[in-house]
Amino acid sequence: MSLTGIFEKQIDSKGRVSIPKRMRERLGEGSEAIVTVLKIDSCLQIYPADEWDELVRHMERLSPFDERTRSLHRFWGMSTEEMKIDTEGRVSLSRDAKRYAGIESDVMIVGAINRIEIWSRDRWQSVLEKAPKLEDMANSLSPKSE
Repeated sequence: MSLTGIFEKQIDSKGRVSIPKRMRERLGEGSEAIVTVLKIDSCLQIYPADEWDELVRHMERLSPFDERTRSLHRFWGMSTEEMKIDTEGRVSLSRDAKRYAGIESDVMIVGAINRIEIWSRDRWQSVLEKAPKLEDMANSLSPKSE
């Protein structure tokens, strides 16, 4: 089951955000989900454990003798937090994660096929304004038929 849809939510006074039930089912309620704060897109990414494990296996296959690999491992590792979904379906976001993503109160929870992205509402609006049409993105990434 893929992670799809978009939901507008608010951060509560304790810094928690409620993950939509449909998405929690894919993550596995009460299980650990990895929240990855990467300096790419200015959002927080939550991966189901199986997807996260696949990413880690891919990175482990990269050569440790390559300087770019070591940098990727270093920055990926320091930008990752392990968090649990509580019994109410909420994830508690750290102060650092909220600061990085520009999150204050209103957020957009976006299903991105194999992960969930949590955006500040303002940053999400900016992404939408700059985004090319879906058809153009799909065409540019599709393999050419011969």
